[in-house]
Amino acid sequence: MKERNSILSFSFLALLFTALVINMGVSIIIPAMPIIITKNEFSQFFFTLSFVGLLLGRFIMSNITGYLLIKHSPLMLLLMAFGLHATTMTLFIFVHDEIYFVLLRACEGIFEGIVSVALQVMVIALSTPEDRGKKMGIFQSSFALGFMIGPAIGGTTLQLFGSQGVFHVTSLLMIVGFIWLLFSAQGIRKEMSTPSKTIPKFTLDFIAYLPLYSGAILQRGLYVALSILLPLYLVDRFQLSPYQVGFYFTGSAVITTFLMPIGGRVADTSYINLSLLTSICSMGISLLGCGLSEKIEYFTLFYALETLAFAFMAPAAMKKFGDAVQSHPLRGQIVGTSSSMRELINIIMVLFLVPIYHASNQLPWFLLGILTLLVSLPYIHKRRIELAI
Repeated sequence: MKERNSILSFSFLALLFTALVINMGVSIIIPAMPIIITKNEFSQFFFTLSFVGLLLGRFIMSNITGYLLIKHSPLMLLLMAFGLHATTMTLFIFVHDEIYFVLLRACEGIFEGIVSVALQVMVIALSTPEDRGKKMGIFQSSFALGFMIGPAIGGTTLQLFGSQGVFHVTSLLMIVGFIWLLFSAQGIRKEMSTPSKTIPKFTLDFIAYLPLYSGAILQRGLYVALSILLPLYLVDRFQLSPYQVGFYFTGSAVITTFLMPIGGRVADTSYINLSLLTSICSMGISLLGCGLSEKIEYFTLFYALETLAFAFMAPAAMKKFGDAVQSHPLRGQIVGTSSSMRELINIIMVLFLVPIYHASNQLPWFLLGILTLLVSLPYIHKRRIELAI
């Protein structure tokens, strides 16, 4: 048995720490953004524009990264990304103009586009069909853990040293990540599986795999949608304070951190299809329930059920996709192009979500619930094909 098949192999543990550092770096500035926007008296439209800039950067760079991975190692691209993000965080300190601020947010998106694709390719390369579910669960759990730790560090730093301190700490964290990856790169490279080489070319191969990537699209889409929708809805409909809203994000991060490894283990069994379809349908019904809830207690129950189902859906969906593309010579390009399609959908959603919410604060929940239920269709179709074979 190769060492890369072990959950405790050096390469996989090194990847987990790298992912943890990255997600702390992404989330550590979350508490600082509202303060910066208020302090600089940016316009109301700026909030949407800065978010679109971030997603646009992710969209463009996800696709480019996919093509770069045909010839270059994901490790090299991650090292470049750490350097870029450290520079971006430092420049934030000196920027007080909306245009330059949006450009830096786009640079954040470029960083996130690189690391998102590179990390997905690496976890596929460091796993096999026999243990991919377990590793996907633990890997995605490290994401949730990073989003738990990051805002806590960011909030404490903001209180002690102000917004500039947050950017300094984030830049320092990226330097730590760069040094760590440089130190561990050789060990990771030895254990990664590499598909056969191919000549770089334009291809539409990703379209065939896109239905199996719908779970990842749903995962990212709900994160983006709820980060905008949840605070607005809880304050407007149930009159919760921003402090109370924070517990919903923290609670969902705690649930997913502990349950995703269990969901990953289920994904490595013969029950993966049942788990995947049950969790997606449960998520869709729970989101519909959130929109229908008249009391905060009912809303909280449905939100908790959605988070619980999400913890089982995410690793199972990524295992399905990973198993399908693991040996494809254009694996990196397929992951990159699929990721860029995910970001394009998110950009469209961000542009329309707030106007829809202003028309009816319940309507977004109904739309999210219906769209989530529709995501189950590709997996039902795939299951029918497998049974026929």
